[in-house]
Amino acid sequence: MPTASTYREVEFKLRVDRDFHLPSLEGVGSGDVSVEAQPTFQMRNVYFDTHDFALFRWRVTLRRREGGPDAGWHLKLPVAGFGGTVRDEVRMPLTDDQHHVPAELTTIVAAFLRDAPIAEVVTLHSQRSPMLFRNSAGRVIAEFVDDTVSIGDDDTKSFAFREIEVEAVPDQDGRLDLAVVNAVVNRVIDAGAVRGSMSKAAAALGAQTSAACDVPEPKRPRRRDPVGEVVRAYFATHVRQLFFADVQFRQDMPDSVHQFRVAARRLRSGLRIFRPFLDRAWADALHEELTWIGRSFGQARDGEVLLLRLAEQCSHLPVADAERAYAEVAHALNEQLHNGVAGAHAQLHTARYTQLLNLLVDAAQNPPLTRRAEVPAGSVLPNIVRHNYKRLSHAVSALTMDSPATQWHAARIIAKRARYAAEAAAPTLGKKTKRLARELSRGTEVLGLHQDAYVFQRKLSDIALSTNGSTGFSLGLLSQLELAAQVRCRSEFLDARWPDISRTAKRTW
Repeated sequence: MPTASTYREVEFKLRVDRDFHLPSLEGVGSGDVSVEAQPTFQMRNVYFDTHDFALFRWRVTLRRREGGPDAGWHLKLPVAGFGGTVRDEVRMPLTDDQHHVPAELTTIVAAFLRDAPIAEVVTLHSQRSPMLFRNSAGRVIAEFVDDTVSIGDDDTKSFAFREIEVEAVPDQDGRLDLAVVNAVVNRVIDAGAVRGSMSKAAAALGAQTSAACDVPEPKRPRRRDPVGEVVRAYFATHVRQLFFADVQFRQDMPDSVHQFRVAARRLRSGLRIFRPFLDRAWADALHEELTWIGRSFGQARDGEVLLLRLAEQCSHLPVADAERAYAEVAHALNEQLHNGVAGAHAQLHTARYTQLLNLLVDAAQNPPLTRRAEVPAGSVLPNIVRHNYKRLSHAVSALTMDSPATQWHAARIIAKRARYAAEAAAPTLGKKTKRLARELSRGTEVLGLHQDAYVFQRKLSDIALSTNGSTGFSLGLLSQLELAAQVRCRSEFLDARWPDISRTAKRTW
């Protein structure tokens, strides 16, 4: 079975007239860059989407390409924070079935599709004239293509537009020479080209592909806006984060387990923070489903965190003890991580999870608000932030250096909710609340490290039950390091982080 491969694409699109005269591209960048014209060739691209263009509206492109050096199935995904210039492209070889997209690709974008069927939506033909830019070492650093695009079947093709693309080509270490790319782009713009970001298929299909997706990026609510707008913006922000984390997790991308868990946790906290403004039965039901999917990722996340702690703490042990401890513990943690990831993947393929995604879209679009949500945000958000801070203050006042780890963990949960409340209110309330959110973030980070140390001690204890002799002694040394880490975290939180949080909170009020 052919496997998918992923590439990070940094590409600039330029729209030009059909009779645009391409300027000379010799001498761009430094004098060491050479330009090589390549043979012109033909391509046929068939694009797939739902009937309402769900993928295009999420800025996702799915196509089957015939002709050229990169013929195959292509799935292009947006990368957060980079606009349309940077995208991840997932490729698979051509299959015999031209009309059915490989399941490996549709699975990646399942959160956007949510069981909606896809079909061919447009066919484009391109005459491509490429050029390669090489540095003094002969390595290709950029590719330039000039495409004349027509739409329709072979016997009904009609001219659609002309487009130029300039793509940076990374070296073996992933580094890009953007200076040459920018120089090429600027020279073509100086000759009359116009920047673009829309895919060729979206341009051919028209405005319907540029409509807002299911969960568009929310606008920042103002103080005089109803607090319900803050609630809606909060849900939209974190539903989007969960959807993109879903896409990354299905590709086994780094940190995707963590990002998925964070998004689910923030959504759960939002249901608690904004409880007075939401239908209670609806909020409780959604909270239960988010708790379920969050726990589905718990085993995998614990495995990731503990493997990192294992490597860090073993670096502080004598070499022989470090080798024994690492060999014994890494095997168990890798098995935990593998099983956890497999279990999470299994849950993402269930009807229950698809239904949860639909509920989250509804939450972002039109959450069931109560009449209390009609009051101005500026009149109620400070009370929400203050209430959650006071709960945290009460919990922290009961903490001591000798308090049980479970009590510290309970305080951590309350601290996270206080942090999320401040972060949710900060865009509306301004700088003082933003500073409080930042201090709370620093505090929850220390409490999180404390909990990680405690969980790792428990794990080491479980593993040690099946070992003896020198290996057991090495695990004991490792456990002592984690106990010391717990003590340091408690001291840092009580002596530094909490005083900073308290002072910032007083200034905020």
